Parts: sequence; structure tokens; C-alpha cells
Amino acid sequence: SSGINAEWPLRPGSSDALFLKSADSLVNVLEVYTQPQDYKILRGIDTYIYCSFEGPPQPSITWQSHTSLTSTGTDVTNGVTQITALEPTTSQTVYQSRLTVNADTSASPSYWSCKATYPSYSGKYIFTGGELNTNVACLTPIGVTAVSGPTTLTVGATATFTAKADSPP
Repeated sequence: SSGINAEWPLRPGSSDALFLKSADSLVNVLEVYTQPQDYKILRGIDTYIYCSFEGPPQPSITWQSHTSLTSTGTDVTNGVTQITALEPTTSQTVYQSRLTVNADTSASPSYWSCKATYPSYSGKYIFTGGELNTNVACLTPIGVTAVSGPTTLTVGATATFTAKADSPP
């Protein structure tokens, strides 16, 4: 699973950024802090993917499911954790969300992204609100897709099972 790097590096690379201006002309830039990552995941096992955004203000974070890397996303609510506030520095707050994905034996690759919706804010900075979007990440299920063998077993007897896999983990 992914997470925030212990060194808290700023991860530019999103074309989206929101600029906040204060009354004394200080400028703050809000960006995607952590993008969801592409992974090969084992079938039938919970996998966690993360995204995070800078603040304040605290955004509402929505996970989106896509049918491909370039398709429009649809909001999802199942498997989403509440936002966690992290403080990598004394002057910055990062808001993180986690999505739990479990690919069953018939699952195809799945595509996910995050969207942060910021409210209007007038604290240290004055901000009219806006949205930031992450890149789309692909989760590719791998592992055993089918197992066949005897339906009854006899103690002390040898039993043979056959497993099919789409690619070994």
C-alpha cells in the first residue's frame, strides 16, 4: 500500500493548483500533495490507496472510479476513510484520504482518482474556493483466478488441485 513519505516531499506534477492571496499580498499555493499510485494487487486482499491535498482550508475529498485512464470519474463512497489531518511542517497541513479496494477473482484492472473541493476561506489567506484533481491510478489484480480439484478428501490419501493464475504475484 501507499502512504506519505516520511520526508514529506512536495509532489508537484499536477497541472492543477489553487492560488490564495492574503490581505498583505502573501501568496500561498494549494496543490495535490500525494497522488494515488499504480499498483499490481493480489486478488481477494484489501489494498489501500491514498491521496492527499494541502491546506488550509480543509477540503472535502472525494474518490472517483473510472472505466479507463482517460474517462470521466464517478464518485464512490464505499471503502473511503475519513480525512486525516497531517502536519509535515508547522506552517502546513495536509489532508489525506484512503480508499480500500478488494479485487475478487473476476476483477479487471480498476482506475481511481481523488478530487478535493475547497470551501471559501478567510483566515490567514482569502480564498473563494475551488477544486483540485489527482492523476488517475490503475490497480491491476494478479494472482489465482481459479482452483479445481476433488470436492471430498480422504484422510491419508493424496489429493491433487490445479490452480490457474493470470500472472504470478
